[in-house]
Parts: sequence; structure tokens; C-alpha cells
Amino acid sequence: AEQTHNTIKEIDDAIQRTQAKEQERLRAEKAALLAAWKQERDLKKQQIDEEKERIEMKKQQEEAKKIAEKEDQRKLVEQIRREREETERREEEQEAKQRRLEQEIRKRTATVAIRKFRERDMSNLEDKIERDRLQKQEEEARLRRLEASKYQVSLDYDPHHLYEPTQAWTSRSKTPRETSKDTSAPPSILYVPHRATPSWRQ
Repeated sequence: AEQTHNTIKEIDDAIQRTQAKEQERLRAEKAALLAAWKQERDLKKQQIDEEKERIEMKKQQEEAKKIAEKEDQRKLVEQIRREREETERREEEQEAKQRRLEQEIRKRTATVAIRKFRERDMSNLEDKIERDRLQKQEEEARLRRLEASKYQVSLDYDPHHLYEPTQAWTSRSKTPRETSKDTSAPPSILYVPHRATPSWRQ
């Protein structure tokens, strides 16, 4: 009976040892599974974090690219605006210069035209004054002729009388040439001075 009791005890010990080993194996397996799960979880978490970081970085890069594109677009628009303003400023300066040039040309043309008009008016005025003067002279001469015609004197016309020496000439001719103080005497009687022809006879 004692031997049987010992055998049962050994069997119980063996069963307990077997159960303990099984429990230890299960605990080890469970711990291994837990460690594997934790490792897989950490790996997935790392992958998710890396993916999130990659997505965030890509998002930041895209955002930075958009900002850079907007900045480039803004600079381009600003450059176009400045170029347009510069072009408009140059065009305005050119137009103003052209207007000043045209005004100067019109001013000079007007000055020349006014001077020509004044010269023409002055010439016309001088011509009118001269015509009036000649007309007045002719009228005065006509009146003198009319006045003279009222007192006509009948004289005998002797063409040879024009060539006869006057008494003054005869008296000067009697004076010797050397002692004569009159140096203006003509050398010949053929020289007879004449008065200027009146304007009304021209």
C-alpha cells in the first residue's frame, strides 16, 4: 500500500510537473505572441507614423511649392505691372514731347505767318500811301494846270531864241578867262541847263 501510495504521488508529481511545464510553455508562447504582437503593433505604428510624416512632408512640400508658385506669379504680375507703367510713362513723355514740338511748330508757323501778314499789310499800306501821294501830286498838278490855263499869255515861238546867249552870259563872256572868278561857266553855248521835268508831265 505504501508502494502504491508512492506511485500515485509520483504520478501526481509528474502530472503537476507536466502541467507546470505546459503552463510555462503556454506562458512562454503567450509571452512570445504578446511580444510579437507588440512588435508588429510597434512596427505598424512606426509605418503609420512614417506614412503620416511622409504625407505631412509631401503636403508641406506641395504647400511650399504652391507658395513659391504664388510668389513667382506675384513677382511676374508685379514685373508686368512695372513694365506696363514704364511703357505708359515713356509713351506719355513721348506724347508730351510730341505735343510740345507741335505747339512750338504751330507757334513758329503762326509767328512767321503773322510777320508775313504784317509785312504784307505794311507793304500794302506803303503802296496805298504812295498811290495817295502820287494821286495827290497829280491832282495838285492838274489844279495848277487849270489855274495856269486861266492866265495864258500869247508869245511868239522862236526856236532859235533858245540858243542865243543871255545878257548874263554875254557879260561873262566879255570878262577875260584868266581874271574871271566864275569857274562854273560852261565851255560852250551849246550847253543849256534844263530844269527837272515835273511829275505831272512824266
